[in-house]
Amino acid sequence: MMFYTLGFIFDPTMERIVLMEKQRPVWQRGKLNGVGGKLEKGETGVACMVRETREECGINSEESAWTHIAVMTGGDWRVDVFGHIAKKAQPIVCAREDEGKVDWYEIAAIPENALSNVPWLVHLAKDKLRNKKFHQCEIVYSQ
Repeated sequence: MMFYTLGFIFDPTMERIVLMEKQRPVWQRGKLNGVGGKLEKGETGVACMVRETREECGINSEESAWTHIAVMTGGDWRVDVFGHIAKKAQPIVCAREDEGKVDWYEIAAIPENALSNVPWLVHLAKDKLRNKKFHQCEIVYSQ
């Protein structure tokens, strides 16, 4: 099984989100998604989020600042989805240009080139971060 993370970073007002125009995998090329990636050997999901956020957009965060939102599974893969409210809407500094363009986007106007699940995952994350009314969400994709 392959293990990945996906994270949504909100500004303090929770009106804007960091999204990345993906270059890989090929099926995501040109599409907007949250930050994240493949877990390294021995790495926890939240440690992966801290590393990927630093690598992909130059934002440093602590593991304790991330909230686990959901688990997505399908076939031989699992994605742990996390949310984080930034202390300030700091400028994005792409540490790895080959990864894709990263920027802040208005949640009310997420561009059409976002992956199809991004808009509702963003709202799911926003609800959990703001209201803390659900414990866990599992999303199972068919093969």
